[in-house]
Amino acid sequence: MKNAKLTDTRYLYLSSLIFVMESTLAGKEQYEKWLDAESFDDCLRMTAEFYSGRGEVPSGDEEALLRFITENTVREIEEALLSCGGEENLLVPFRLVSDGHNVKSCIKCEKRGISPESLLMSGGTVPKETVREAVEKRDFSVFTPHVAEACPEAIEAFSKSGDPSVIDRLIDRAVFADRAEICEKIALPYLTELCGLKADLLNFLSFVRCIRIGAERGFFESFFLPGGTLPLSFFTEHYKSGAENLLRTLSVRPMFSRLEAAADTEMSLGELEKLCDDIYLEKALSARNIPFGAEKPLMFIVEREAETQNIRIILSGKKASLSKEKLRARLRGGV
Repeated sequence: MKNAKLTDTRYLYLSSLIFVMESTLAGKEQYEKWLDAESFDDCLRMTAEFYSGRGEVPSGDEEALLRFITENTVREIEEALLSCGGEENLLVPFRLVSDGHNVKSCIKCEKRGISPESLLMSGGTVPKETVREAVEKRDFSVFTPHVAEACPEAIEAFSKSGDPSVIDRLIDRAVFADRAEICEKIALPYLTELCGLKADLLNFLSFVRCIRIGAERGFFESFFLPGGTLPLSFFTEHYKSGAENLLRTLSVRPMFSRLEAAADTEMSLGELEKLCDDIYLEKALSARNIPFGAEKPLMFIVEREAETQNIRIILSGKKASLSKEKLRARLRGGV
């Protein structure tokens, strides 16, 4: 059954708002200013000044500033979404990522006996204060079904192994399972394809990492995320033949055609991650061809995420005293 709340005319105002909000994205001129900054501190100050028109910006803390940018975007779009009578769960697949981050942080910090406060993000489906309380009380009923089920399993597995990565694997898998089910209920093809592509690309990167370190197939399987278009069997049947064979098989598919560039070149993991991010961003930007509709706010969130990622890359590069040319080569979206 078609979701009446996805009728494109419901999003006339919101689509117009997104058009205005896109003008607040950093352009090439702004990126050049960041790249030309003489130091990390100068770059951080310039970033805070750039976003100062969108609220009280935390100017002295890199992570707080980056969280502010993302959280403020989600808040603004959600307020506009609710006011137009659109699909109220439209942003949930994106917000679940914050839930996963927060619950992982709380579990790890509890074990270390430290406060997770500085690590927690707003913008999830569950307030960050409630996430912390849920972990303390071992009551996970506030979370989406798969995350709620995975939390006690992650705590138990971590207590037995002492390996914090087991928390990441179990919670990430649960987040992507919930994302897939929510996308199915919302029934917006663009959203389903976007979330499915993200799962596919992350699984591809996990595959390459595991192959390169010589890990057993079972190790890769423990990282596999549900919700993509490529089943686990697609990856496991290529595990013995290696990443190059997988790349050639994938690159003939239109969605993954840009991976052909990596089939004949030994790209570093960093270069592959950039290529995958660009593929994801290109898919998101396909909504520019739609004059108005539920796709527009989702597209903008991905655009802002890419911008935030680029700022993180530049700030990290300034700390490491990387050259302007090296930093530019790492930026997403060809800016």
